[in-house]
Amino acid sequence: MRTHAVFGNIEQRVAESFSLQAGVRYTESKHSSSNCGYDLGDGLINGLFDFLGAELAGNPATPKIQPGQCYQLGPAPSYVPGTPFNDSLNQENVSWRLGADYRPAAHTLLYANVSRGYKAGGFPTLGASVVTQYAPVVQEEVLAYEAGMKSQFFERTLDLNAAAFYYDYKNKQIKSRVVDPVFGLLDQLVNVPKSKIKGAELEATLRPFAGLSLQTALTYTDARVDEYTGVDVAGNLNTNFHGTMIPYTSRWQARVNADYEWGTSAGYRAFLGGSFSYRSEAWASLGGERLVITNPFAPTGIGNLYRLDPYALLDLRAGIKGRDDRWTLTVSGQNVGNELYAQNVNNAHDVIVRYVGAPATYWITLSVSY
Repeated sequence: MRTHAVFGNIEQRVAESFSLQAGVRYTESKHSSSNCGYDLGDGLINGLFDFLGAELAGNPATPKIQPGQCYQLGPAPSYVPGTPFNDSLNQENVSWRLGADYRPAAHTLLYANVSRGYKAGGFPTLGASVVTQYAPVVQEEVLAYEAGMKSQFFERTLDLNAAAFYYDYKNKQIKSRVVDPVFGLLDQLVNVPKSKIKGAELEATLRPFAGLSLQTALTYTDARVDEYTGVDVAGNLNTNFHGTMIPYTSRWQARVNADYEWGTSAGYRAFLGGSFSYRSEAWASLGGERLVITNPFAPTGIGNLYRLDPYALLDLRAGIKGRDDRWTLTVSGQNVGNELYAQNVNNAHDVIVRYVGAPATYWITLSVSY
C-alpha cells in the first residue's frame, strides 16, 4: 500500500465567542495484492482435490497440488486450482470539514460540523476457496453531520455533553456472502451502495463531593441499509436489503460508572468502584433479522442464530494506594454476574459458530511506579 496526501486547515475567530474552522485533504492511494493459500505438503489438500475432481464439471482430472503451491480454485467454470490472485486498486479522493464553535458562557460550548470522509478500499484477508473471493472493495464515503454541546455547571461539579449525528454512507464496506456452484455460501467483502446511521448520545459526570465521581453515558443509534441487493446468509439470491440493520450495531448502549476514593488514618488512599454496561440486540449478518431459523438453543426451538441477544455486565473493583502513589493494589471482578452473552456469530464451511464473551473473571493486580 502506498498513500500520498496533502492537507490544510484554518481556524478563524469571527467574534469573541464565535469561531469557524475549515479543512481539506487530497489523498491518492495505490494498493496491490497477491493472495494465496498454499499447500503444506501433508497431502490433505490433494485429498480434497481428488474428491472435487469428480465433482467439478469440465475438470475431471484435477492436477496435483505441489508443496508450497496455491490451492484455491480459479474462477468458474474451469476451477483450475493453483491460481494465485494478483490485482491492484488505485483511487483518489478529496475530504473536507466545515465547523463552527459558539461559547455563550464561560463553561459552555455549542458546536456544529459537516464533513466528508473516506475509508480506503482494499482486499480482504481470508482463507479463500475460490480466487474470486479476493476481489477488492472500493473506498467507502461518508457525509457526516454533527451538532452538540459541552458544558460544566455548579463550579464544575457537573459535566454534561450531548450530541446528535447523521452519517450518509456510499459504498459502505460490509462482510456479506456470495454463492459458488461448488462450495455454496462463501464470505466476501461487498460495497453497500447507500446506507445511513443516525442517532444521539448523552454523557454526564457528577462530582457531588471530594473523592466521589459518577459517570453515565447513553447512546441511541439507528443504522440501516438504504440500497443493496445481494445474497443473504441463507443463500437466497437477489435479496433486497432495504431497511435492514447494519451488522453489529445495537440500537441502545448505556454505561454507568462510580468511583469513590478516600484517605485512611495511616496515610494510604483506598478506593471502591463499579461499572454497569448494557447493550441491546444486534445482528451478526446483513439481513439476519429477517430470518427465522430452527435454533436448538432457543427455549422454543425457534429463533435466529444470527441474533446477538441484549446483555448487561457488572464489573467491580477495590484497592489501596501507597502514601506517595508509587504503588497500587487492586482486586477486580469482570462480569461478576457471570452473564452468558455472544459477541459474534459466524458461518464457516456450513458450521454456525457463536463466540461468547468472557465469564466471571477475578484478579489481583499490583502496579509499581519507579
